[in-house]
Amino acid sequence: MFLSKVPEHGVKNKLLVNLLSALLFLAGTLTVFSTQREAFPNVTFDALMIQTNYPGATPKEIETLITNHIEDELESVSDIKDISSISAEGYSLVSVRFESDVKNVDKLINDVQQAVDRVSEFPSDLEHLPTVREMNTKDAPILEIALSGDLSRKQLQEYGKALELLVKEIPQVSKVARSGWKDEQIWVQADALAMQKYRISLDQISDALALRNINLPGGNLKGKGKEFLVRTNTEFTTPDEINEVVIRANPTGQVVRVKDVATVEYAFDDASSSIELRPNGETGFTLTVIKKESADIIKLVDQVEIIVDNFKKVAPAELKITLINDVSFWVKRRLGILLKNGAVGLILVLISLIIFLSPPVAFWTALGLPVAASLGIWLMSYFGINIHLISMFALIMVMGMLVDDAIIVAENIYRRMEEGMPPKEAAIVGGREVLKPVTTAVLTSVLVFVPLAFMTGIFGKFVFAIPVVVILMLLASWIESMWILPAHLTEFEGITKFFID
Repeated sequence: MFLSKVPEHGVKNKLLVNLLSALLFLAGTLTVFSTQREAFPNVTFDALMIQTNYPGATPKEIETLITNHIEDELESVSDIKDISSISAEGYSLVSVRFESDVKNVDKLINDVQQAVDRVSEFPSDLEHLPTVREMNTKDAPILEIALSGDLSRKQLQEYGKALELLVKEIPQVSKVARSGWKDEQIWVQADALAMQKYRISLDQISDALALRNINLPGGNLKGKGKEFLVRTNTEFTTPDEINEVVIRANPTGQVVRVKDVATVEYAFDDASSSIELRPNGETGFTLTVIKKESADIIKLVDQVEIIVDNFKKVAPAELKITLINDVSFWVKRRLGILLKNGAVGLILVLISLIIFLSPPVAFWTALGLPVAASLGIWLMSYFGINIHLISMFALIMVMGMLVDDAIIVAENIYRRMEEGMPPKEAAIVGGREVLKPVTTAVLTSVLVFVPLAFMTGIFGKFVFAIPVVVILMLLASWIESMWILPAHLTEFEGITKFFID
């Protein structure tokens, strides 16, 4: 039987075993430092969000004019499990969930987009069409930069724009989203007494501004060998331009301008959201950093922190910049627990083995822990599993199981040495004797986790890394205990015999 010759093959090819052990340890170490680290595995939630912004509209108007039309068109799309919606003041949010057995998700997303595009009953003054966005973990924020301070809103947002541009220059940043941002506008505040004096209505002011604030194509002009595009662009850019707009004029040259009946000034949209930052209760806004799918979360957050620290040096003292909701904190913490458990576990295992076995046997058995872990981590990267909270949970869970097989094999080989067998013969015979029970123990543990790999739905996507990591680690421990360990136990024959005698 092929498996029964595994210990013998390792003992007879010690040079190969030692070289591969060193290479596996090196490969595992390099993989740890090169593998992408992230908060969660990249998972799609089989759902879409369709958002439509319509400022100033009431929830009833949003439902009637937007939400109902979108839902009616979505009824014709197959493979949709359910549709839910929220119609609130100023926006509509329609959630679409897919059936769990959908084969071609991209086609379904395209069908939903086409259904939304077919809606022709949207309000004529709707500035932006609905946006269709797939729900997945790769678009989850990793860090928020909160800005506040004793500055005017205009100054605060100017600094925010400058910092946003610096963060966007990082290659690993996918986008930066704003929360609590107020759009800058030009407000025209009519004076009721002045309007009564000049007999001007609000509609007249609105019509005059609409006729003046235009940007329209006017065709083209062709000449000898030249062609010119004609465009009428009289859009307002400053309050002074609005002040000079004529509302009414008469043949005698008397005119009524906007400045005669209204005050024009820069302001910020009251309909925009606002964020109150604790503990001082100052109002401000946040810049939410979203990473690219291939970016390392810890390295990216470190780069953002460097940019923020440098920006603070040139910004005024009144500007307060705080980093909040740092997801990389949990990744660093879980990674620290993993490394600490591995180091402490290795020391405790070595102490336990020295108490019950000879020091050389204990040394080589304990050495199997980093070798098996390195092989398992390298296999993880081969199967496309990154270092994230789920995979690290699986590593922490399986870490204590890695030396179980090695202890059984080492103890049996050590028993054969005590009976007088030469180390090489004892390694071959002792390893062969426990091969079946050790293999059976590993297979039973593997089979327990196999069903988890076939779970469906969103939960199945999240926990998929757990069975894969555990199975790979258990297989790595079997290879180390049945092929590498017997070869290592034959090293230093004189020292081994000394402790036995």
